[in-house]
Amino acid sequence: MRRSIQFYRIAHPDGRDLAAPFAGDRVVLSLVTAKRQGSRCHRTCHDGMEVLAHGLGNEPHPHLAMYRTRRMNLPRLEDNGDIGELQLSDSQALAEVTYVAFLPRNIIAVVINNEGPRPNRLADYLNAKMGCDIRLVPIYRDDLAEVLDRMRLSSIKVSIPEAQVPMLSRGNNLDDWVESLDTARRLLEGGVIRIDVSVGRRGKREEKEGRRRRLRDRLTELRGHDLTRFNSVKVEGKDPAVDEPVTVDLLEQHFIAKVDVVPEELTTVNQATRTMIAMLDREYRANRSFLERATPGVQGEPDRDMIGMFVEHPCDEQLGDS
Repeated sequence: MRRSIQFYRIAHPDGRDLAAPFAGDRVVLSLVTAKRQGSRCHRTCHDGMEVLAHGLGNEPHPHLAMYRTRRMNLPRLEDNGDIGELQLSDSQALAEVTYVAFLPRNIIAVVINNEGPRPNRLADYLNAKMGCDIRLVPIYRDDLAEVLDRMRLSSIKVSIPEAQVPMLSRGNNLDDWVESLDTARRLLEGGVIRIDVSVGRRGKREEKEGRRRRLRDRLTELRGHDLTRFNSVKVEGKDPAVDEPVTVDLLEQHFIAKVDVVPEELTTVNQATRTMIAMLDREYRANRSFLERATPGVQGEPDRDMIGMFVEHPCDEQLGDS
């Protein structure tokens, strides 16, 4: 199973840098204490999603687990080909987890689980439950050109509204893409066209290398071009510098590490947590030089006043805004 690790920095709501280190260890301690005391650690968001957070510890960095809990619209249970209902008690719920590490320079690393809460839910949780006033800002790489040049490409994925295809200019290094997209748009009207060009797994080594060269040519066509008419333009491959699969989003101009995770079994929750903590630390160390270039240094002691008292029932929930 593959999950992605993304890096963000903690900032003021307007995006300005914090003047002092964020006290992630205090967040973890507050969550551990709240759970021990039997306090309500859930947060009902404005869109109705329920988020639960647990502190995991402060070594080698402060870590927490954030869960998306679900009690309605449950999946079915398959038993040797037979489909039945998934029976949960009144106190039980499905829980999809996202892991978070608080790192130096007000950086956080997040293990993204497509079924779990997204990183912006963390800022909402801390603001509502601990009186913080923060937002999370994605950290963009400053060396994307070098990353793309050294990547061992595996695929390019693009999507574009059908109506935007005629707006793409020919004679501007996009002729091959325009031709393919123009052919595809004849199949529908008003929809979205997606093209996934991949090296694939079959064929001899020299055949695959030939495909990679042609894929590199297609990437060269896209780079530096105005891509704003596209919905998505993503390049996947492996970065030899960190020996990990990566995805580069040419629209957002950011980098995402993709990591393989051992499938989590029901009986190994604690082991899975230890594995995730070790993985977050490993990816931080592997990408530390880039992270230090991309973020400002933060001096002094953590501003512990940024973390307020734990609130079981935030006022927006009490007012029925969720």
